[in-house]
Amino acid sequence: MLSVCKSLKFVFFATCHSEAAGQIFFKAGVEHVVCITQLSEILDEAAIYFSKNFYELIFKGVLTICEAFKRAKDMILTHSNKQISQEAKKFKLLVNDSHQCEILGPFPKG
Repeated sequence: MLSVCKSLKFVFFATCHSEAAGQIFFKAGVEHVVCITQLSEILDEAAIYFSKNFYELIFKGVLTICEAFKRAKDMILTHSNKQISQEAKKFKLLVNDSHQCEILGPFPKG
């Protein structure tokens, strides 16, 4: 599993209490892990909204994973539904301090 994880650019866990699972992949060498803080449950609507925006930003091929994470989190923070906007603090990005964030795209359209 370790050699597979070293080639993964990111893993995304959009489920309650997923930080422990995220830590396993992070320690195995995945560069970026998006997860939910260990002690937190997440509203389905917030997870869907964040995921949709995060993946759209990634697949545009103009932002790094770190930039897309921050932008998607900012979108949650400014959501008109207060319950959803309060969920922003539960999203977590695990990265090494020394990592070099890169743009993954461009991706083929279709």
